[in-house]
Amino acid sequence: MTRPRSRSLSRFLPAFVTTLLAGVSLSGPAPKPAHAQAWADSEGATSLAITSALDRRVRLPGFGNIAYRAPLVGKRGPVVVLVHGIFAGSTHRSFNELLPLLDAADARVYTLDLPGTGESESPKRAYSMAVLDQFVETFLDQVVREPATLVAESLLTGSALQVAALRPDRVKSLVLLSPTGAVNLASPPSRDATSLYDTVYGNDFLGLLFNSTLLSDPSLRFFLERTFVDRSLVTDTLLDEYRLARSRPNQRWISFAFVGGQLHRRFADVAPAVAVPVLALFGKQAESPGPVGRADAAADFSAIRPDFTYREIDRAGLNLHREQPAAVARQILDFIK
Repeated sequence: MTRPRSRSLSRFLPAFVTTLLAGVSLSGPAPKPAHAQAWADSEGATSLAITSALDRRVRLPGFGNIAYRAPLVGKRGPVVVLVHGIFAGSTHRSFNELLPLLDAADARVYTLDLPGTGESESPKRAYSMAVLDQFVETFLDQVVREPATLVAESLLTGSALQVAALRPDRVKSLVLLSPTGAVNLASPPSRDATSLYDTVYGNDFLGLLFNSTLLSDPSLRFFLERTFVDRSLVTDTLLDEYRLARSRPNQRWISFAFVGGQLHRRFADVAPAVAVPVLALFGKQAESPGPVGRADAAADFSAIRPDFTYREIDRAGLNLHREQPAAVARQILDFIK
């Protein structure tokens, strides 16, 4: 069996990830995955101080039990739904710095773990943008049940745009944080990426081994440091949030879909149908999450929808809402008044 070259990984991960796969035989029966799980569990102690903001569960058709937090009691401001992005360990904690600022401003804020991540149910399934679209729409219909502002980051901005275009009765306005789809995550996967996805999805040993590498400290630090301008913010406490995924091996299914190129959407394909107000925020110093290419920039999107509102946040990279939460919160609150 020909080994996949997996060149697409170079956009997201250190070279040692592809070296690892290239050095492991993809033929023959899969061994028991205990070795891979031991690797995942042994590296980097996780702080017991990492807590969850999610205190509710709802069973949604097609997605199982979803963990979320409803608005705090007594809040009377606009309804906001925070939707995090996808990487090896991403969860609702992506909004740890932003959430208390929106709460303090009297907003009625929902936050959640996407299906397949964190505390939400994570069965083995093939994730696609259509699946994520359906989830966002179902959550709005069955949990929120009134018009809301969707605040989405990175890849999930594509789903937010799609749902806003189809359901303006549920989406009052959109805030896009570091949106993708103009330069990055805009194209279908290459043959290499599809081969990688098929391999790690279909072989439990290699899948667990690859997932362990995604969640290793060098891999997490490599990715996170490229999303912050001030790399001193990539602390052990921050890494602990992502290390939590080591105890949730089923989160690998959605991570594989992301790394294997199965999740992509062109901004130009969905943005023309959006009729609600849109604010797109970018880190002024954002760089590509991989060693090549560049980050999506406001100019890429304004060429297609010049009527959307675009703002750059200074001293911030792709993780602008974690690096400059006060500035991002001000922009959001001014926009949704």
